[in-house]
Amino acid sequence: ITKPNKIIPLIEKLLNESDANLVVSGSSPAKGAPPETPEQYLIRVARNRGIQSLAILDCWGLYLERFANINGDLDDTLIPDVICVMDKIAKEDLVSLGINAEKLYITHNPWLDQIANHVLEPCKEIGVARKILFVSQPIAEFREIRGWNYSQDSIFQNLIQTLLRINRSESRDVVVLPHPAEDHSRWQQTKLPQSSGINIEVTNRRDKQLFACADLVVSSHSTMSYEAAYYSIPGLSLRINGPRLEKHITDRFGLTNLVSTHAELYNYLQYVDFSAERGRLIQLKKNLKKQGIFFSDGHATERVEKIIDLMLSRQNISSTPYARTKLS
Repeated sequence: ITKPNKIIPLIEKLLNESDANLVVSGSSPAKGAPPETPEQYLIRVARNRGIQSLAILDCWGLYLERFANINGDLDDTLIPDVICVMDKIAKEDLVSLGINAEKLYITHNPWLDQIANHVLEPCKEIGVARKILFVSQPIAEFREIRGWNYSQDSIFQNLIQTLLRINRSESRDVVVLPHPAEDHSRWQQTKLPQSSGINIEVTNRRDKQLFACADLVVSSHSTMSYEAAYYSIPGLSLRINGPRLEKHITDRFGLTNLVSTHAELYNYLQYVDFSAERGRLIQLKKNLKKQGIFFSDGHATERVEKIIDLMLSRQNISSTPYARTKLS
């Protein structure tokens, strides 16, 4: 958790030295009482100095943790002058919370520009999940803050135990990708389950080859499910005995499946035809892309840069032809 007595002087010093007219940031959700994130402090300090601010969202949900106070009420000092959002769904969500629509511009997601038009062909068309990518998250590390009664360890154990219950002759490969913010010692080879027929590998690579030959991506609510959706790889949001969180955006659109019981997990792994599921996702991606929902067209960075240029020139963004035709 960011300590105000450390972060505020650094922000003040940075703004003094840069003589900034605009601050641009991401938008991380606070894990404790806001303001808590560097972005929240940056926006608040900039507002106090009369400096414009722009935040770029790269995921859906947890909006109150970004823009509200400890009571859950929107806090104007945490809301930037302009928010670049991913699609009309995100815009509608934020407007429904009470954020002024004039602050919101649909740009798509700059992070995903690099893979917007890439395709990964499956290594082979098979009906079962032989290679599973497990994307870990620091759930245990934030248990005291979030109060969730499950962890990355319990999710992983549920996955392995269910795979062992399924009667298959072929072996399964489970590739674990640890999160940078978690204790990696839990993924030491000596601590991993040793089971015949299940090969467990731990990797730290984070590129598109991570998804090569993956038949299934499993996590609690990782944004890496976005990338899997771009590659039309089936995914599970695995939350057995977990909290009643809002649906992950990929669950809302049917790009991943929310699994909250042992029976659901077993039935999915035992009976889903993964070749057919990949075909369904390919068609779903085409439909959503036509509607401008979720999937980027590869020009998000260009749009954000245009908005920054307009803000620096002190033009009214909403009155420009570019904004009207390309962003809103």
